Amino acid sequence: MDRRSARQPLDGRHITVSSCAGALLLLLPIGAHAAEDAPSTSEAPRLLVLDFSTALGVDAELAKALEEMFVTRLHALGRHEVMAMADVASLLDLERQRQLLDCPDDSCMAEIGGAVGARFLVAGKLAALGTDTVLTLKLMDTRTARLTNHLSEPLPSAREQFPEAVRQITYRLLGEPVPELARPTPWYKNGWLWGWVATVAAGSAALWWLARPAQPPDAALGTYTLDAR
Repeated sequence: MDRRSARQPLDGRHITVSSCAGALLLLLPIGAHAAEDAPSTSEAPRLLVLDFSTALGVDAELAKALEEMFVTRLHALGRHEVMAMADVASLLDLERQRQLLDCPDDSCMAEIGGAVGARFLVAGKLAALGTDTVLTLKLMDTRTARLTNHLSEPLPSAREQFPEAVRQITYRLLGEPVPELARPTPWYKNGWLWGWVATVAAGSAALWWLARPAQPPDAALGTYTLDAR
C-alpha cells in the first residue's frame, strides 16, 4: 500500500508531462503548415527612367522638368520600383556607364536596365515640331529587349497644363485607362451654400419681426358694449 501510494504522484506527474509533450508535438505541424501557407510578398518590378533627351532647339531645363514630373507620377502610381539615372551612378562605375550610354541601340538600352536589375526601362525625348512641343516615350522590357509601348504626344501650349498632360501620358504609356479627374461641384449644388442662405433668411425675418412698429387695433372691429339687462 505504501509503495502504491508513493508511486501515484509520480505516475500523475508523468502523465501530465507526457500530455504536454504530445500537445506540443501536435502544434508543431500546424505551425509548419501555417508558415508554408503564408503568402510570399513579391516586390514591384523595377523601372529605370533614362534622362530625357532634347532635339530641335528644345530647352534642356524643360526636358529635365518634364522628366521629374514623369518620375513623380510613376512613384505616385506605385506600380514599379522607380529609378532615375542618378541612381545608376551609385550602382555602376564610370567606365561602364560611358559604355552603355554611348550606345543608342535598343539592345544597349536593355543592357543598361539589366545592369541595374530593372525589368522595364523608359527613354524619353522632347522635340519641337513647328509650333508644337512633342514628348516621345519608349517603354522597353529588358528581358526580351523589345518595346512594350511607344507613343508621341504633343504638349499643351500653356505650361501650367503640363502636369495634367504628363499624368495622362503616363497612364497611356503603361497601357492603362486614364482616370478622369474629379470635377468641382457647381456652386448652385453646394448644400452648405443653400444652408447658409436659409440661415441668413431666417435670421433676417426674425429681426424684421422683432423690429416692426406697433400696429394700432383694427378700426373695423369697433368697440362693443355688452348690455347686462
